[in-house]
Amino acid sequence: MSKRLLLVSLFFVITTLPLMAAESGPSNTVGFISFTCNDGVWVPFAFPFTYYEAGHVLTTSLNNIMNGNFTGGSALTGDRIWDQNTLTYAYKNTAGNWTGTLSAVTPGHAYWVRVYPNHVDVTAVTAGEVDTSPLYLGIMQSNAYNKVGLREAGQVAVSALGLVAAGFTGGTALTSDRIWDQNTLTYAYVNAAGTTWSGSLATTGIAPGHALWIYVRPTHASFPWTYTPAGGEFDFVAPVPLINPQPNVVPPASGGLMRKAGSKPVNN
Repeated sequence: MSKRLLLVSLFFVITTLPLMAAESGPSNTVGFISFTCNDGVWVPFAFPFTYYEAGHVLTTSLNNIMNGNFTGGSALTGDRIWDQNTLTYAYKNTAGNWTGTLSAVTPGHAYWVRVYPNHVDVTAVTAGEVDTSPLYLGIMQSNAYNKVGLREAGQVAVSALGLVAAGFTGGTALTSDRIWDQNTLTYAYVNAAGTTWSGSLATTGIAPGHALWIYVRPTHASFPWTYTPAGGEFDFVAPVPLINPQPNVVPPASGGLMRKAGSKPVNN
């Protein structure tokens, strides 16, 4: 059953892309990503596109943006999408619509998909238009893990994010601000000169659809961040379904607390 629904979801996206491209004009690029959400798992993600309805009318409606074989139900039983920044959510009702305090997608926010235990695993699909216009992501607050979702359609290097120019403070592995990938639970930091990035995230870069934390250390200043997407190489990949067993608890600078779904907690 879930395999059939997966194929239907992907077919819907693929067949609608030519129509979207025709409406957008030859200078615009459209694409999609899909990712797996296992039951009982909080899956972080970001919306990597700008979205349009028929006639090339801008939309932020969750019902127009997120598709997949989600299980509907009541506010207590329907699969959910959470906005990490506002802690609002929408659930899939029995009519197949998203409803709740979260009704519109906010560019730059980070999200979770929550598929309830014993529901079918979900293949979530989102399709839209690549948008390389600058996006203000807000103030990266000191002494905080700031939740961010890049509107970025391709793989991007941390050195290309403009963080140092925005006010990200460098140092050593123990003193620099950090950027974390919520899906892979990897991070990167920059040296004091702001010229060399290190850490596993600096090696892999950030995949489209991944959610981020920007950790600004307590003694460092807050800073505003505006990101100009690169558009990537349109290498659409799936976020790895990793889980924070306590989704409102973020890892300390030394690591820990976080683990893969189904794995044993790490002893620190």
